[in-house]
Amino acid sequence: MKPALLPATHYAAGWTNAVLPLEQTNQLGHAYALMEDGPEKRAKFLEIIQAFHGYLMKYLTMIRHGHLPVDFDALKKGKVINADTKQFIQYFMPKGSKMTKGTVLDVCRTFHLCFKGMEADEIYDILMEQLLKAANKYDPLYSAKVGRIVEVLCGKDVLGAFAIDELNKYLDFDGTRFVRVLCRHGFLEPVPDDGGGRLYQRKESAWPPPAKYLNAGPIGFTYYLQTWFRYYLQQHIEHARGQIETKEGVYSIDFGRDDDDGGLDGDMFDARGSLVECSGAWWDEVTDSERQDLDLSQMNLAWVAHTEDPLFADFSRADRMLLYLVFTR
Repeated sequence: MKPALLPATHYAAGWTNAVLPLEQTNQLGHAYALMEDGPEKRAKFLEIIQAFHGYLMKYLTMIRHGHLPVDFDALKKGKVINADTKQFIQYFMPKGSKMTKGTVLDVCRTFHLCFKGMEADEIYDILMEQLLKAANKYDPLYSAKVGRIVEVLCGKDVLGAFAIDELNKYLDFDGTRFVRVLCRHGFLEPVPDDGGGRLYQRKESAWPPPAKYLNAGPIGFTYYLQTWFRYYLQQHIEHARGQIETKEGVYSIDFGRDDDDGGLDGDMFDARGSLVECSGAWWDEVTDSERQDLDLSQMNLAWVAHTEDPLFADFSRADRMLLYLVFTR
């Protein structure tokens, strides 16, 4: 399948898919993270975007065409699912389901529903936005900051339970993010809230963290960016799915006039025997096919959530959503 193409007028249309050496990309990320906001930092991010242009185009093609990126594995002597894409698709698979080429393709083919009606350049800009979020979250001084918090908590100034605001008095940065990480790794634990605000304390069985944990050094920018990009894109897609109420397993809704689909010129009958055109016009057999008064423009999200209409009140919310998508959207 051909890759998705950007319009000639798009700022990234002339970029190539060239990949920078890993060390050079990591250096770009370190420099970007330590720069103050301004034109120079924006120019540095433009360099990063160009280094990841091929990476974004891979996702753009997958979303636009339902194409599953694959790599050639010399050891297995065949094509395998791209490892990065495989991790991303796993986010959307039902818990406990087996990952096969078929199940992965089923998930891949639903992504376009969350970008319905968007052109390639609009989707690319959304992908770039998620990459920017990930880049802005990267902190090459992460390990040093965790070490500083551990140093403060090992001292005599902060004893017992403590609040984030109290801890921040001894830091030149906000320690909220790093305290949560230490909690997640089991070195700190939250104190039951008694109404006086969130407090934390050292977990005696695991404190202090081992030197290996504190001296890990900065995480690679390339690895970090890919990991958090997948996470932010997942959040965007799940939010979009929540907006359009797509169902698991749905690929596309195609309701049109097709003489070869076995139907009556794209029309169908309702439970009363009245003919319903694919355009939403209702015709009644009893009145010699005279058009009935039914205002389908009232089908909106409020109607999907609840309606007193006796014809649709007994329908499930999911069924009303399907009718809304077919006749209104």
